[in-house]
Amino acid sequence: MTRQRRYLAIVFVMLSLLVIALGRRAWADTEPLMHEALVVSLAMENNPQMAIADKRVEQARAAVAEEAYKLAQEHRRRIEALYTGTE
Repeated sequence: MTRQRRYLAIVFVMLSLLVIALGRRAWADTEPLMHEALVVSLAMENNPQMAIADKRVEQARAAVAEEAYKLAQEHRRRIEALYTGTE
């Protein structure tokens, strides 16, 4: 190997190592494009199964509220009957 080739090989290796080192440093310094919490929240918003589950939860809450209202009306009638003496 001639002296010029050896010199070029060393320069090539040095430049390659410099590019690798600078590349790693640049990647390490940047913030991630999306944080884990953001990715999870976007996935939850855009998941059709989650939308269906949310609708079911809303329906169940409405059913519970309706039954609670009916039960409260029944208790009110019974309490009024106790105080008025009629049933």
